[in-house]
Amino acid sequence: MKRPFVRHIVLAAGLAASIGSAAAQLVVGNDSTSGQLFVVDVTLGINTRSLGSGTDFQVGALAADNAGQMLYWIDSSNRLMKAPFVTSGALAPVFVGTTTAASATISISGLAFDAASGQLIGYRNTGTASAPEGFYEINTQTGICTLILQLTDTTVDYGGFEYEATTDAFYALNDTA
Repeated sequence: MKRPFVRHIVLAAGLAASIGSAAAQLVVGNDSTSGQLFVVDVTLGINTRSLGSGTDFQVGALAADNAGQMLYWIDSSNRLMKAPFVTSGALAPVFVGTTTAASATISISGLAFDAASGQLIGYRNTGTASAPEGFYEINTQTGICTLILQLTDTTVDYGGFEYEATTDAFYALNDTA
């Protein structure tokens, strides 16, 4: 049974997904034209391993399913990508599908994986009448997005977005000036 999404949103600092079981790691992606996804050792403060670069790695949003050992990201072409965790070397990205709602491609700017319900949740910071700004459940097999919470205050922009299992809560960072 799915829990009501609304009661789990908490405004706070966003967190980034980690990969593997090693401590003090941070997976970082960027959406530059060259695209990069890499591991940073937060203790040393350095990039310790490239997970991939190029078009498939133009990361606009990123989330980890730790139990399923799967990393999900949205690339600059609104494609949902995924790859199993690896402890060495690069990821082998798999194209899942284009993020769509109401039969139209939509952009997702924040991503979190709800471990309690096994749902990938995306945040859309722009909207249309058929695909409004808000939070969407994203099908991890197809990329199809289903609106679960429409935002009435469109002046917010939750660019940083994460799920925290201990408190069973979502955390979002409003980066609107």
